[in-house]
Amino acid sequence: MPEVEFLYRGWESIARVVLVGVVGYFIILVLLRISGQRTLAQMTPFDVIVTVTIGSAFGRVLTAENVPIIEVLVAFVVLVGLQWAALGLRNKIPPLGRLMRPIPDVLYSHGQRHEREMRKHSVTEADLQTAARTSGLGSLADAEYVILEPDGSISLITSSQVGDGSAIEHLEEERRGKL
Repeated sequence: MPEVEFLYRGWESIARVVLVGVVGYFIILVLLRISGQRTLAQMTPFDVIVTVTIGSAFGRVLTAENVPIIEVLVAFVVLVGLQWAALGLRNKIPPLGRLMRPIPDVLYSHGQRHEREMRKHSVTEADLQTAARTSGLGSLADAEYVILEPDGSISLITSSQVGDGSAIEHLEEERRGKL
């Protein structure tokens, strides 16, 4: 019966994890710097998938002795390259853009809750009230618009902040283009 090593396999395997961890960390850091600050900005579901996949590949190379670091480097470059290419194409191919960055949804406007959008996104009355409080409002009635952003955050706009309303009109134009 082969010997199973649960706690310690020797300094060689520990040194490999340290070396691969340091090298992998700097490879990811360089790739993220090359790909730009938007890579680390507000994350969409598409960004989360790429991030989790990169993390999974990194974790695999750290713990698997039979995965050469060059293969992981290629995987990182491919994933970041796909992300970069997809971001470049999202404005040229509208369905791809909508898939990658959904259009924000208005959950509340002019004193009215938009129940359909709230149900669609599993947003509760308590979520709206929390958004009002975290925006410094004592009442949801003080809000003109409450918007669910593509990254899952909730934006709250008061009537004094609406201005010319172009940011809100833009949402409606995008929504009509989506239908």
